[in-house]
Amino acid sequence: MGDEEPTGINLEIFEKKLRTFPLKAKAMPILQVGAFTGLSGLIAGGVGGILRSSPTPVLFAVASSVQWAALGSAFSATRSTLLHTYFVDSNHDDHLHASGTAGIITGGLVGGVFRGYRNVVPGAIMFGLFGYLGQMGWHKVDSRHSEMVSEEVQRREKGIEKKRLWDRMMDMRWSPFRALSDEEYKDTLHEKLVKVEADLALVDEQIERLMAGRTTAERGQDERRG
Repeated sequence: MGDEEPTGINLEIFEKKLRTFPLKAKAMPILQVGAFTGLSGLIAGGVGGILRSSPTPVLFAVASSVQWAALGSAFSATRSTLLHTYFVDSNHDDHLHASGTAGIITGGLVGGVFRGYRNVVPGAIMFGLFGYLGQMGWHKVDSRHSEMVSEEVQRREKGIEKKRLWDRMMDMRWSPFRALSDEEYKDTLHEKLVKVEADLALVDEQIERLMAGRTTAERGQDERRG
């Protein structure tokens, strides 16, 4: 039998890639994620502390902010490290696996540090699912956005104007309104103009009848006086 290629993680390659990890370039995005999640945790903790009637809602909010900042920054750092060292192809599946693995590591680590060893497994499972499903949702949103951009480019190349939201809603079957074309709008205005002209003609006839009646009445009065 021939020699089989070793499977699994090559530690030497992993260590080499880990040494070349661009920490300076990744530090700012990692800190930004931590700041954003920390702010979210501060707001959520403040609201939660008030709803729970906590005697120290400010302390509750600060503790929540610290935990979420640690989760966000640790998740971002772990995910970036995995994509640089192990999931190097950076394709759809690699991003899913990197986000899920980073969620497992981060959830277990932060859960154990802040809430005790009993929360290691629940935290790993919960944040692993969050990371995996969140990455899956991001891929769907990004894919839809790419399709919309491609459709927009094709419309511009063909000279087709993009319909506005109101126009698209009126084109739907269930919509009680319907968008009129230029010709239909002109026909509608013409019909209204004809109707107005007919009404004006009737008014002119009534005025003529009144004037004729008035003239006849005046002549009758003049004849009586004469």
